[in-house]
Amino acid sequence: MQRLYQFLNIIKICVMLVVFSLQCNTNMNSPRPSGNAGVR
Repeated sequence: MQRLYQFLNIIKICVMLVVFSLQCNTNMNSPRPSGNAGVR
């Protein structure tokens, strides 16, 4: 049971990091939408 709890905790941290990075990307691309979109 302890191992399962640690596994769920690691998954929760990974999800939080992914959500945080996505929020940072949207916040950085919001003021100028033609940043990375114009390059590709």
